[in-house]
Amino acid sequence: MNFFGIANYFQKTTPVLPKYIINRNGVNELTLHIDCSLTVAELRTLLTQRLSDLSENEQFLHSNGVPIHIFDEQDTIVSELLLEDSDIICLKTKLTRDLLQSTMSNTSAHCDEKSLMKSRAIAQTTLPAKKTITITNGSEIKSILLTDLLSQTTLEIDNKKVSSNDMKLIIFGLHENKYVKKLQISSGCHDIIEFLVDILHDNTTLTSLCLSGDMNNAQCTAVTHALIDNHHLKELSFRRSEITFAGCQAIAEMLKSNTTLTCLDVCRNKLYDDGIKIICEALMVSQTLNKLDIYQTNMSSKGIQYVARMLQMNRGLTEIDIGDNNIGDKDITVIANALKYNSTLRKLAIKWNQITEKGALELVDTLKTNKTVTTVKLQFSKIPDDVATRITQQAPQLQITGLGVCSIS
Repeated sequence: MNFFGIANYFQKTTPVLPKYIINRNGVNELTLHIDCSLTVAELRTLLTQRLSDLSENEQFLHSNGVPIHIFDEQDTIVSELLLEDSDIICLKTKLTRDLLQSTMSNTSAHCDEKSLMKSRAIAQTTLPAKKTITITNGSEIKSILLTDLLSQTTLEIDNKKVSSNDMKLIIFGLHENKYVKKLQISSGCHDIIEFLVDILHDNTTLTSLCLSGDMNNAQCTAVTHALIDNHHLKELSFRRSEITFAGCQAIAEMLKSNTTLTCLDVCRNKLYDDGIKIICEALMVSQTLNKLDIYQTNMSSKGIQYVARMLQMNRGLTEIDIGDNNIGDKDITVIANALKYNSTLRKLAIKWNQITEKGALELVDTLKTNKTVTTVKLQFSKIPDDVATRITQQAPQLQITGLGVCSIS
């Protein structure tokens, strides 16, 4: 038997894998031979055989410093975890909300705040110094320092123009950020929703959040659930997305508990009558919201009745947009009758509807007694031009702006 031939065969077909150090929360636990072409999910399975206490609550760190969510491990390769010329693979324990509360309740009365913050810091990692974010707009490629991006008071990001890893890095950077007050993300949040939810638990600076395009019910539910205990965010927008009744249920539950949110925009979603109903029912209980935008939400006359009933009982709203919902004269009469019992609404937008002279005059007739409403927007409805003059004669608190066919404000 040719033993040398067999030995040479195995040397050729079984190359020696490089060794890497597995570091858990700053402690080097073990050293392993690892194939860098494995997925992180496969690496987790491998480590589970060696580390009996490894849990899903421990997250691998990407080379850019961002923790990798367990759902993304199948799409990430081990080589992406390594810094250049590094042989260390790092894991950090993600401190959950329940664990944080438990830590707080078990902390001794003599334990100072710095000790508590130190225990919480296990969940966080330092942002890479001088990290550059790449923004691609067609053929134009722009680079900007992450620190510069996070120093703006208004941060607008198109998810399609930034890589998934860079998006996660940006959102992760908002944990302790003291600058960004208004965050606008367009083109969906599918790959960053878990990070965003964590931010809503921790960040105390953010007061406005706009998530537009491709937001679905599950993502809407995750965000609104995080806002139940949030006491800082004042404006929330899910405009032009894919939210339906299930998302409305989550929004309604949040509205009943949240005492900070003053502006809600769910325009251009297919809420239909059932979705409108459940939101309106919540606003009969909650009086915190000042502005509601349900423009183009596919409601019918039945949905208008829910809105009218809410306006009779709600004492918080000062502005509402129900435009582009195929509202006719009978529908606007229902709204007009509701406003006889409302003394807080100031602005009513009903643009792009089927209202004629008859419906407009019915509304204005109500405004002879209701002096609170000072802005009514009727642009692009079926109203003759000369009606605007007659309206201002009957309701002198209103003024013509000249925008559209008939805009009264």
